[in-house]
Amino acid sequence: MENDIVSKIIDLSLEMTDMKTAEIADIIGVKPRQINRWRNGTASPDIFTFLRLCELLKVDVNKFCEILPRANTEIILHNREEVALLKYYRCASKKEQEKIDTIISVLNK
Repeated sequence: MENDIVSKIIDLSLEMTDMKTAEIADIIGVKPRQINRWRNGTASPDIFTFLRLCELLKVDVNKFCEILPRANTEIILHNREEVALLKYYRCASKKEQEKIDTIISVLNK
């Protein structure tokens, strides 16, 4: 993911809202220093965190389709149901995730 794009999204959003770095970090489930790393370009969020960040800051993810280079195309989300399932999985406890993983592995046999 392009670090400068993430940095611009965060910086512009901080300017346009009353939110602070610590508030954003708390809502998306990372430490404030991680947000600062994204802002200064020393790290990038994973795709799921990036999607949560865009959702929180009301940034249209579709605009990045032409900006970001094409990568692992097998991970494209095809519909709202897939997004909802990913959100559910990410919010689930470790124990719930293990149960989901078990179900998926059984179904894939």
